[in-house]
Amino acid sequence: CDNCKTSHQAISHRVKSITMSNWTMDEVNELTDQRCGGNSAALHIWLQNSPPIGQRYPGGCRPKPGDSIDIFKKFILDCYEHGKFKS
Repeated sequence: CDNCKTSHQAISHRVKSITMSNWTMDEVNELTDQRCGGNSAALHIWLQNSPPIGQRYPGGCRPKPGDSIDIFKKFILDCYEHGKFKS
């Protein structure tokens, strides 16, 4: 979603569009399950211990559609920079 993309970019995470970006085969291959990439890997590694969407956790809330960009940014920081929900 746009809020997630914007939140990742705000802390200098690389974000590419599936339809609007050019991808090299090396980049595509990095997202395969064999290389521990892609959404399923992210869910297992980074979001393993996160609360359900829309639920609070100590210090924040996992964003849901319609939440402010600040809630998305806080969650992205907690998740990917601080490893708060990492397996």
